[in-house]
Parts: sequence; structure tokens; C-alpha cells
Amino acid sequence: MFTPKGVIPALVTPLDSDGELMEDALRNVIDFTIAGGVHGIFILGSSGEIYGLDDAQKRRVVEISAEHIDGRVPLYAGASEITTRDCIKTARMVEAIGGVSALSVLTPYFMTPTQSELIEHFTAIAASTDLPVLLYGNEGKTHVKITAETSLALSAVDNIIGIKDSSGDMSLMIAYLAAAPAGFSVLAGRATLLYAGLCPGGIIAQNVIAYNEVYFGYSTGGGDGGGILIQGEADGSSPTGTSGTGNVTIIGNLIMGNLAGAGLGGGIALVGVNGPEILDTNNPPVFEGNGVGTFPDDFIGTPSSDPAQW
Repeated sequence: MFTPKGVIPALVTPLDSDGELMEDALRNVIDFTIAGGVHGIFILGSSGEIYGLDDAQKRRVVEISAEHIDGRVPLYAGASEITTRDCIKTARMVEAIGGVSALSVLTPYFMTPTQSELIEHFTAIAASTDLPVLLYGNEGKTHVKITAETSLALSAVDNIIGIKDSSGDMSLMIAYLAAAPAGFSVLAGRATLLYAGLCPGGIIAQNVIAYNEVYFGYSTGGGDGGGILIQGEADGSSPTGTSGTGNVTIIGNLIMGNLAGAGLGGGIALVGVNGPEILDTNNPPVFEGNGVGTFPDDFIGTPSSDPAQW
């Protein structure tokens, strides 16, 4: 079964002032991110504003990403809808297009299912696809918690391969790690828990601020699972000197700060990913009331690879 490894940034979905997908800008964001040395690309996440895209836009994002990445790195896609039925629909769409290595599925939002209902929800989605599935808990945004017991129960499903935890609760992450069977990945989604997550040897997911090198431009030790160890040693030991016990994975958002929606759009503009080398402050991105970051029509250009530009 597929195992997440390395740096896997969650990408924004570039939209113009009319809310239409900027296809060339998406390709630029992908190329910029891969050029930074990442080990995967994650589309249609909360950073990619899946909740604000229609079905045709979601399909096109997957089609463009799969075609443009062309196997250079694994592609991860979100299937995070409010209902089980819609998650299954998105999962099947992603699988039918092809070129995607794994799905990420957030808990439902705007409703509060019980833990047994969550098990039914995720089990049904996993059963609808042959793709590997990552559970995703972000309690601060959804107000729905995945307990360690629920994570353990779902780990018995053949194609559920791990959980991304963005709760910010270190005790919960440790509980996930303690309960996780062999081969089940635990990814920590909060930047504030990056170091803390390394200490017990877990898999790390976190937000990168605007430029990938901020967090992964260090050593690339093998670890027991072959992932990278941030600020670790080349022999795979953790910063505390304790041997790593699993793949160390970082999911970074290409953003300015730990924001969402408009902040993400501003972040990629500031690094010149789909705009001029330096942001034109007289023609800034437009941030609409719904939180969707959009860009002026002339924000199409070559990615900036020079940190001095931002």
C-alpha cells in the first residue's frame, strides 16, 4: 500500500476576479513547488478551497494537476465534502481521472456526527474507491474530533493508510501515535507542533510560510521509513537524538502565514508564483468577501526562485 513520504505542500487554487480557474497559474504554482524539492503535491484541500469550487472546477484542477505533474511526484487530492454521498462522488471522480496516489478526506462540517457515525462515513468512502485514503481531522475548523479509538478502528480498513491531525492538540497526536498499528501514518498539521511531533518519531505535517525552503532546506536523513527529518541528522536520528521511528512527512501550504482563503492567494502573489517577480502594490490581489483570493488579469508570469524577491 502507498506510504506518504517527504514534503507534500497543499496548494492554493488560483482563481481570477470572476472566480474562474486560472489554468496557467495553477501550472506555475505546481512547477514552482516541485522546483523547491518537494516529494508530493496536495490539491483540493482546505487551502485549495475545495468548498468554494463547483464540480467542473474540481474536475479540471485534478485533470490539469495529473497531466502537468506527469508522475514527477505523487499527487494527493481532497475528497472533503459535507456529506458521505458527495465525498464518494468526488472520490470516484478523482479515481476515474487517474494520476492520483491518495485521497485526503476531512471530517464532515456544519454537522456533528458521533464517533460511530464517523466510522461509517469514512468506511463507506474508502469502500467506494481503490485509492489509499488519509483521514483528516481539523477540529478547530469543523468542530468534529476524530478520537484515537476511532482512528485505530478505521486503521483496520485496508485502504485507510493514515491520519492528518490539524487539531493542534499534542496529547491527541501522541494518542494517535500510540494507537497506530504498523504501516499507519500519523501526520501533524500544525506548524507549532513540528518539533514536538518529531520527538516521538511521528510523521509531520505543517504549514510552510510562503517559501518551501523555510522548513525543509535542512538535512534529508533516511529515518526508519525513508522520510526526511527536519533539522535532524543524516543518519535519520531526530533533533533530540532519539532514533526516528517512522516516515517524517511535512505537508506545507505555500502561504504567507497560517491563513486560509485570501491569505493564501496573497502569499503566492507575493512570491511571484503567478505574477510579477515583486508584487505590484498598485494592482494587488482582490480578496472578496467569501474569502476567495483572486488576482488581476496580468498576474501571469514566471515563478520567482530567489528568496530575495519576497
